Amino acid sequence: MQKMIALLMAVLLAGCATGPKSTFGPMDARTTEAVGRAATVRVEVEPGKTLAYFNSSDQAKMATGMLFGPIGGAVGAAAAISSAEKRGMALATEVGMPDPAMKVADLMRAQLAPRRPTAEAADLQVVLTTSHWVLQQGNVAYFVQLQATDRASGQLLTKGECKVLRKKNELQVAEEALLANAAARLKQEYGQAAEQCAGYFVGQLFPG
Repeated sequence: MQKMIALLMAVLLAGCATGPKSTFGPMDARTTEAVGRAATVRVEVEPGKTLAYFNSSDQAKMATGMLFGPIGGAVGAAAAISSAEKRGMALATEVGMPDPAMKVADLMRAQLAPRRPTAEAADLQVVLTTSHWVLQQGNVAYFVQLQATDRASGQLLTKGECKVLRKKNELQVAEEALLANAAARLKQEYGQAAEQCAGYFVGQLFPG
């Protein structure tokens, strides 16, 4: 819950994002060697966060709860998040908008295929999980986590997270425009976020 509230503040306060605001675990020489010698890679997606679609009523719930101190604030935030997740799940289902991590995975597979084809029992296992997926009054956010594991040893080699935040004043469209035509513009924004994150992850795992 605290992470979600922090994310909402980040969406409101973050500057314009020309690329992912991301982190990646340090890769020492041994890890870099282990990743580099992987002849095959398997990229898969595990279920993560559903779309959370916040509106003004959710903001009001949080604000009202905060009037009653920390406990009231927590109750208000929980109610707002639950409402936003239900609304977001309904929207994603209605317009046919899948978890963007699926596209991240597809793009990574395509970029890696010429050098390290995908295989069921690959040397390197990569797992993607959506950690935040938010539409909040015209602000768009998408975070996806990655874990890379050596199949033979089961050792976690590295992990990272790609974060894309797009403020409404950067998008220069109203929320209604994002949702028009079966949310075509919103799908485009999440598609672009997936492209950025796929490129970021491949570049971090296999630089050069």
